[in-house]
Amino acid sequence: MAKAGKRSDRGPYLSAALICERILTESDRVISAMRIVDTITISTDAETSIPKGGVLPLQVTLLVSFKAGHFRGKQQLNITLVGPSGKRKPFFGAELDFSGAGDEPEGGNNLGIRMHVQWDGPGLYWLEISLGTRELTRVPFRLKLARSGANKLEAEKHRVGENLTPGQKRRQK
Repeated sequence: MAKAGKRSDRGPYLSAALICERILTESDRVISAMRIVDTITISTDAETSIPKGGVLPLQVTLLVSFKAGHFRGKQQLNITLVGPSGKRKPFFGAELDFSGAGDEPEGGNNLGIRMHVQWDGPGLYWLEISLGTRELTRVPFRLKLARSGANKLEAEKHRVGENLTPGQKRRQK
């Protein structure tokens, strides 16, 4: 067992895992996550449905950042998508190299991954992030559907009309 104040593992360490609209990288290589989100609304037409299993290119980016700590070498990053139905699909994988961190524990890797999600219906999705054999975190996000423009108004009129009694419908005309 590790003594108090000492850790038995030497890294790498997860520094950040979040979904944002975009990532800025300045000339000094400092990154900024812009507009962190956890709910994404997808506009659709009533006639257009998204087929289950179809891939949705979302206008957001997954930011995953690691610090090397005292670890030097390579580790396999795996990210698994878990849909609202519980179905699990590989989302992203890459071998990360922590050899270049030298003697700097704060060195590491930053990844910006564009979100292309396999559609499993509206609801809560999870991204499970693992490095080597360790699951490090889970990032939740919700996908919602919203009807766009005229179809939304037409659907609202139809819904309101359905709730009227026959006498109310005659008076509405």
